[in-house]
Amino acid sequence: MLLSIVILNYNTTQLTKKCLQSICNNLNSKEYEIIVVDNGSFSENLNVLKTELLSFKNVKLILSNINKGFGGGNMLGFKYAKGDFVSFINSDVILIEDGLIPACQYLKEHADVGCVTLQQLNMDRQLIPSFDHGPSIKKEIVGKKFIEWLNPKKYPRRKDYQYYKPLPVRNIAGTLMIFPSDLFHRIGGFDKRIFLYYEEYDICTRLHKLGYASVLLPMYFYYHLHGATTDRNRKSKSKALCELYKSKFYVYKKHNNLKHYILYAIINLIKLSVKPRLWYILRKIKY
Repeated sequence: MLLSIVILNYNTTQLTKKCLQSICNNLNSKEYEIIVVDNGSFSENLNVLKTELLSFKNVKLILSNINKGFGGGNMLGFKYAKGDFVSFINSDVILIEDGLIPACQYLKEHADVGCVTLQQLNMDRQLIPSFDHGPSIKKEIVGKKFIEWLNPKKYPRRKDYQYYKPLPVRNIAGTLMIFPSDLFHRIGGFDKRIFLYYEEYDICTRLHKLGYASVLLPMYFYYHLHGATTDRNRKSKSKALCELYKSKFYVYKKHNNLKHYILYAIINLIKLSVKPRLWYILRKIKY
């Protein structure tokens, strides 16, 4: 088996179905296996998912009785992966061409590259940023656009710019990530302590420390229904924002020295303190 594709489903059966259909439409069935991990969906959603999966080949369904988050759910799926390469794809992704197999070939030919992604588009075929620069003190103070203007070589432009050849970046988008399976296993995979957000920064940083690059392959495209997998009600948005800040503080502390972390935390706390509607986040962060 060349490629194992892991997809998380959490009450997103119809999105998962569209994602699976797009894979079947664009890839040769002999070149991949699909592992769908149900991440503790409600029973009604799970029952529909089981029925829908009957119409697909090469698909294995793995069940979790709780929501393990992005890292935990994907690591559960990886346990069953048999491919030489593994791709983690969000359920709100729709493939429009076969960029996955060429991406595997790129990894095979470039031993110094640890993971790759493709260029994502919205449904209007507009570019969506497919990489980021990672959290930093500089970015918190002056913003992404300024650091891109100040040092475009180190911080390539993210928005509204089409690249045409492989681009090494700080961290690729977590929406669609492809790794050599043995390397992914060797570095310990995703950090299961991160429930949601910044998983891609964490794993790309660990790869970077070992000398492996993270690369955008902008020659291949896919659709991303951005935000479709997250609940839009007020309570869910607040919970998601709490998770974002918890992960943000956790990964920065994990990958930086104490002095830098303290300064980074102070800057973020000041920014939060001037927004009373976000004060609820302050007691959720583990310092």
